Amino acid sequence: LNKLDSEDPKLLGKGNEVNQLSGKRDDKTGKNVLFGNPDKIRDGIIQLSQETNLQEFLEILEALGIKQLTPHESELMWYEGQNVDEIPIAINLKSKSSKTLKYPATWKMGDPLEDLDLLLTLQTVPKIIPGISTKKWVKQSSSSTSSKKNESDLLLVIDSSGSMGDARVAGSKMQEAILASFGFIQYFERKNAEIALLNYSSRIRIEPWTIDYDTIKRSLLLVWGQGTTFPTSHIKDLTSKKQENVTVIVITDGGIDNWNSTMEIFKELLLSKNKIFLFLMGDPTMVDHYSKLRTFGGFVESAMTADDIRNIVFTEIHPVRN
Repeated sequence: LNKLDSEDPKLLGKGNEVNQLSGKRDDKTGKNVLFGNPDKIRDGIIQLSQETNLQEFLEILEALGIKQLTPHESELMWYEGQNVDEIPIAINLKSKSSKTLKYPATWKMGDPLEDLDLLLTLQTVPKIIPGISTKKWVKQSSSSTSSKKNESDLLLVIDSSGSMGDARVAGSKMQEAILASFGFIQYFERKNAEIALLNYSSRIRIEPWTIDYDTIKRSLLLVWGQGTTFPTSHIKDLTSKKQENVTVIVITDGGIDNWNSTMEIFKELLLSKNKIFLFLMGDPTMVDHYSKLRTFGGFVESAMTADDIRNIVFTEIHPVRN
């Protein structure tokens, strides 16, 4: 690896991060196989992701010959790494119900071996990397002091049409939207909340309410790159399954062609104790067209970066405790 670091221009200046990705050459394939402490490997990958853009990150992993991660899995790692230090700590409210939730989480070295679920691991990622791709099921008992749900669930509505740009290009609207979305997923994941996704252009991918957060993340990376048809009916269908406490985040750079009917649905949601954030990544003057949403307590903002989008949402939904 030291030889690679000194000779390959893609690895110049990345010696510290590269050294953490210690490995050994496979004599048959000639590729690098990861060994060593899985936590150090993961830390090295996360550190590398934080100091490179997505294209550089993928090129460095390729230059190292690391093939345990496919390009798609590597993209997931990069997006997760970008949000490690950006997400506030979610605090769950205590309750008294006996409901038990079961959700997938990463099995790490030191966890009981009997907790490792190989079937779940292989369904998520076809290659086993201890501490990174290994999965287990976690049971979470929830309780509540009343019959009403205190914590909010998340509905992401993300425009992936061609005008949003290439997700692999640094600073593109698509990449910024995905970066912000990964941050929201990580925040709501810590709260054990349910998440649904509408990834739309002229086509649409629907992920119904789930606590399988990895599925939501993978579906975010499916960029259609076509026209734009706003999924009003699908928003209505998904939110009808929830009575209240839903946070709806819409990120788009285009107009909402069926705004009147969409506004009626948003109005009903806002009057039923839900939150709606509409982020417009195109012409800032478009905000005025949708300002009626603010009349009922919704948020309409022009934003071009993941930081701007995250900051607006977290300022509103994250409780500040002394």
